[in-house]
Amino acid sequence: MTAVPEFLPLAVTSIQALVASLVPWMRAATFQINRTSNLTGILTATATWNPGSVADGDVVTVTIAVANSALGDICSASLTTLTTATLTIHAHVQAAGTVQVQLENNTGSPVNLASGTLRVMVVQF
Repeated sequence: MTAVPEFLPLAVTSIQALVASLVPWMRAATFQINRTSNLTGILTATATWNPGSVADGDVVTVTIAVANSALGDICSASLTTLTTATLTIHAHVQAAGTVQVQLENNTGSPVNLASGTLRVMVVQF
């Protein structure tokens, strides 16, 4: 088991940079959080996604392969063209190795999103 660093690198200027700097290290080790849970890995995947026009109240979905992901793993997703704060993006492991991402529009009007990069991160315990 590897000890979690007690500090953050001072050169890190964003959460994205922090995650990028830690992902290789986290993939190589199992370490403990709060002395109760073993974090065994972080899995990532990217794909191009064009959700197109999403009517108010509608949900659009896409699946993305994330090797070694399992039911119950914690998921997070982002889309580079998602700029409207009132759109909601969710992710969950739908089946072993497959993450489903859902984009929900509750803005009160249709939203047309351009194609962008979908990023998915899966945390394993």
